[in-house]
Amino acid sequence: MTGSIGQRRESVLASTDEASAWRRTFVWTLALGAFCLAVGGCRQASTEPRLIPAKELVRLADSRVRKADGVPPRIVKQIGETLEHYFGTPNEPRMFEPAKEDAAEQSPADEPSAAEGEAGKPQQPKRVAQKSSEQLKRGLAVFTKRCAACHGASGDGAGPVAAYLRPRPRDYRLGIFKFTSTPYGTKPRRADLIRTVLRGAKGTSMPAFPFLEEEDLQAVVDYVVMLSQRGEVEQLLLAEGESFDPENAEEMFAPDEMAAVVTQVADAWREAEHKQVIPLTSEPAYTEESIAQGRAIFMREECFKCHGTDGRGRTPEPIGKDIWVGEDVYAADLSSGMLHGGRRSIDIYRRIYSGVNGTRMPSFTEKFKDDPDAVWHLVHFIVSITEGRKFGR
Repeated sequence: MTGSIGQRRESVLASTDEASAWRRTFVWTLALGAFCLAVGGCRQASTEPRLIPAKELVRLADSRVRKADGVPPRIVKQIGETLEHYFGTPNEPRMFEPAKEDAAEQSPADEPSAAEGEAGKPQQPKRVAQKSSEQLKRGLAVFTKRCAACHGASGDGAGPVAAYLRPRPRDYRLGIFKFTSTPYGTKPRRADLIRTVLRGAKGTSMPAFPFLEEEDLQAVVDYVVMLSQRGEVEQLLLAEGESFDPENAEEMFAPDEMAAVVTQVADAWREAEHKQVIPLTSEPAYTEESIAQGRAIFMREECFKCHGTDGRGRTPEPIGKDIWVGEDVYAADLSSGMLHGGRRSIDIYRRIYSGVNGTRMPSFTEKFKDDPDAVWHLVHFIVSITEGRKFGR
């Protein structure tokens, strides 16, 4: 067998996906609709727009769960005001960031409201719009109609049907996305989110939405980014807020401190657009020899300890907790042919090279820096498993 996987397999997979996309979407929608009728969980009232109040439980990126109860009420209130200042309200979502010192003169619409500058309150820094309110309102409408039943109205992954789904829908508020084209620990590129919406995530309840109008697609991605940025800003501020003295009423965040957190999160998203992982070498031929080398690497690096000796991921014990909902998880079943992050050779390459955010799947960047073709050999071995080849320890 010769030629790259990308050349020999992608055209077949693409044509198959295109031919069956509408059928899969229709079947999934019909099934979800029937389920919702059975449990009465998808009524519009249950997905009324609602962003994340600061008083709720907050799951931090280090997997610890802290309560906002540990943050003084005045700080919780201040955080809530800051979130509204930069991200709007549930029915009037916006996405602003602090104005740079050398920013051009702002329009009146971008100025802080009178309420934010009233006597006795520290005035918030000026701000500039990242996305228009109209664009985010459109995204809100699409999200409420298409996404909130699973992902929740606030993007918390706890929609009315979420408890019945495995794996659970993603909680966007952590700012962590598993399947990206960027290095481990960084945000996804916009193209990553668009691809997930259009193609879905195989082996999960995330369907493909190839029928979305372009304007709706762009708007709902903007809205998801807003939910993610808002949630991460809230987490960071609440974590810092736990250090404030409950008895010292004068001790509060300086507006510039809060603005710096908003800027930090926004910058991380911007920087990700320029951090796409590009393979170090061209993909070699997909041959029996390459597959055998990949199998040897799989055993040498003890990948079987997580993925199992048969590649099915069913090890005697789970490999850890899900960072999003804290449930026991197992490694991916490579034999299913339904790799959540995509079956293209470049998708598998990036999972191996960079790891998978929020999981125990590590990056092999340093491990294979002296033998970059080793990543491709592993890719070929994994593809052979997805094609139904058997192997044992």
